[in-house]
Amino acid sequence: MVLLLVVFGIQQLKAQVETSPVQIITVDSFVVHAVRDGLNVQDFVQMIQEDTTFYRAFQNLRRIEYDGSATVRMFNEDHLSIASYSNRMSQFLDGKCRWMQFPFEVNTGDFFDKHKQLNYYTAGVFSYIFLYRDTICGNIVETDNNAGSDDKLELRKEQLKTLIFNPGRPVNGIPLIGDKMEIFSPEMQQYYDYTIAREKFATGVDCFVFTIKKKPEAEKGKDVVINELTTWFDVDSKEIVARNYQLSYFTSLFDFDVSMKVRMGTIDGYRVPVSIKYSGYWDIPFRDPEIGNIDISVWGR
Repeated sequence: MVLLLVVFGIQQLKAQVETSPVQIITVDSFVVHAVRDGLNVQDFVQMIQEDTTFYRAFQNLRRIEYDGSATVRMFNEDHLSIASYSNRMSQFLDGKCRWMQFPFEVNTGDFFDKHKQLNYYTAGVFSYIFLYRDTICGNIVETDNNAGSDDKLELRKEQLKTLIFNPGRPVNGIPLIGDKMEIFSPEMQQYYDYTIAREKFATGVDCFVFTIKKKPEAEKGKDVVINELTTWFDVDSKEIVARNYQLSYFTSLFDFDVSMKVRMGTIDGYRVPVSIKYSGYWDIPFRDPEIGNIDISVWGR
């Protein structure tokens, strides 16, 4: 496939966070005609930064009844399994209330403590979406189940939300990273290659694919946090079809190395995440290091 190097002199983004436009980007030959027909490269940057469909898709999980499954595996530093959890889950709705039932659950090791609380933050940051135990009533879209939660776990949830829904923006509460998350800023552009291509996604949807990837010469763990971010946009609707992340950072205070793949689908007319695959390591102060894999699938009833 022929690759063209395109240099765009374009005005500053009118986005929620001020950034400087990406000046050099590699464009798939099949995309060139779209650019010529008015689809500016900066449109892709703006779609990444201003997209709300991805966030709404996660909120939509609270609007529908669905079935699903979750598998979590935790490992020690020798990559030997030390704890696990698997389930089948079903969410039900009645008016402004929702609740989950778990017709099948099995766990091993110390996945839960003696009070049946999660021992691992890795699972905890996802549990409020997929593993909640209480009936939740009120605003079905906005309400989280925060009963009994601790502040540190809530902070991890907010950090995870930023990483998933607003890539390229600073993550509050993680020291030393600062503006290293701002992958479109003039300071960070030197570390990245930006590529646009057009291809069929695995489900057959025709997509524009916007990839931000760390340059080979960028020193791992020092200059960048986001090593790769790939987003598939539906050519017609511009909605996000899928997104892959790979992030890492290593300091004297904390380490993490995380990959995530999120796939979208439609259930009962709503766009929702139907597959989430997480694999990662993180070592934060006052906690034992955690290595874990999470695989969550959701389907209509």
